[in-house]
Amino acid sequence: MPPPPGTSSAATDPPPAIASHVEASPREDLDVVWQLRHIREELPEVLIQAFSRQNMSAGEINKLDLQAIMSRWQRFPGDTGSPEVQIAVLTHKLRVATEHMQRMKKDTLAKRKLDMIIQTRVRMLKYLRRTNRDKYYEVLEGLGIRATKAFEPSKALEQQSKPSALWQKVLRFSKLKGAQKRKAKKELPRMVLNPQEKRIARRKKRLHRRRVEAGKHEAKYEAYLERKAAAEAEPKSA
Repeated sequence: MPPPPGTSSAATDPPPAIASHVEASPREDLDVVWQLRHIREELPEVLIQAFSRQNMSAGEINKLDLQAIMSRWQRFPGDTGSPEVQIAVLTHKLRVATEHMQRMKKDTLAKRKLDMIIQTRVRMLKYLRRTNRDKYYEVLEGLGIRATKAFEPSKALEQQSKPSALWQKVLRFSKLKGAQKRKAKKELPRMVLNPQEKRIARRKKRLHRRRVEAGKHEAKYEAYLERKAAAEAEPKSA
């Protein structure tokens, strides 16, 4: 239909960007619940809107997210067992469990499941690093996993705990001599300077406690024997 008088054809046509956006936005397979993905093209718009992501439960959204993650890392269509796919799935589960723990801090069962997910992912990362180093680094970068000494041996040397200030003083004290050593004794506690005396004191305390307990047991046993003898000495009633 020709445009009304006084207006140009450019004013009635949609902008090129909007028109291209409308043409380039086909209905995706993951817009509806996972159970209806095969017949999505046959559904009317009303049902598509009813089963869209806005009306899904948390479990249904989680299932769609898992399928999208698996399709991103799978080696071939239908791949669910490759290490990178399992690591991606475990990372998603770890993120969901972490968000749950932030809301429910006293959920001990969820905390246990969170620890199990972490340990399983560590084992899969170790296996992937041992078998395919290039894919290992690609997974770390793609999923945003921070390398730690749990599965990265090179980080174990970097993350070694430094000796405490007290232990550093002890190491320096062992190299001192004469007056410097006598002066340094004032700065160090006695328990560090005389570990042998501390062990001897602990042993004496432990032996004393055992003797006290043995004495109590002996006193109870003697009292029992006295009561038994007194009961036997009494004449039996008719």
